[in-house]
Amino acid sequence: MNSLGADHIVILSQALLTLNNVKDAITHLRIACERYDQEPRLNSLLGIALELDGQSPEAYKIIGQLLESGKASETARRYFIQIAARMGFFERAEDQVRAALAKTSSNKRRLQHLNTLFQLLLAAGNRQKDVEEIAWEYGKLSNHEDEREEGGFSARIPHGDAAAGA
Repeated sequence: MNSLGADHIVILSQALLTLNNVKDAITHLRIACERYDQEPRLNSLLGIALELDGQSPEAYKIIGQLLESGKASETARRYFIQIAARMGFFERAEDQVRAALAKTSSNKRRLQHLNTLFQLLLAAGNRQKDVEEIAWEYGKLSNHEDEREEGGFSARIPHGDAAAGA
């Protein structure tokens, strides 16, 4: 493995995870994360592998750190939300996402954090007012000329009576 670069380790780890060889993936990823400590793809994969292996607290910690730095992959963000939902970490997860949102000035990262926060609040199940506020904030930041961003906003806007009052 020492001769493999980060890109090759990502590919190897994805293959191992696809084959459900989670333990080997974790072993390779831990070594690679030490060697390539500035490579968020490796840390994202490690967090995902740990979650698949049932090591949710460690996975949550790793992915949470990536999330705060704005470097978590989309898949890692989904796992973060799933772990928070399953383990009841809603408040702590919300605080982490809001802190990351407050720290970033990049519009792209702000939209990513708002998306994560939106999904997290939806998973909490009892935060409709907050969900709507996040949806409208996403809409304010999104580029209405960009179909993907506009579509992301359109999918989040509240429908029915709540939308009529907004």
